[in-house]
Amino acid sequence: MGFNIADLFERAVDAVPDRTALVCGDRSLTFAELDAEANQLAHHLQDQGFGHGDHIGIYGQNSAEWLIAMIAIFKIRAVPININFRYVEDELVYL
Repeated sequence: MGFNIADLFERAVDAVPDRTALVCGDRSLTFAELDAEANQLAHHLQDQGFGHGDHIGIYGQNSAEWLIAMIAIFKIRAVPININFRYVEDELVYL
């Protein structure tokens, strides 16, 4: 079985847990902190019935939360779908 992005991210967490992984505005997260937040969301998504191969939309602007969501979705082997935050209601309904 090949590696996916979550596997590669977890290797980085193991190698350099205390190194800064993300700086977004005034928020800064280490690899370990980013991993912990992504794991929490991944467990929540699984509790809601999401899993391998499911398509999950992410609707939001660039932020720490956006990256946490992407990593969490990769962790449960689902497929993240980036939804343009500029879409208006009619466009979102069409999706």
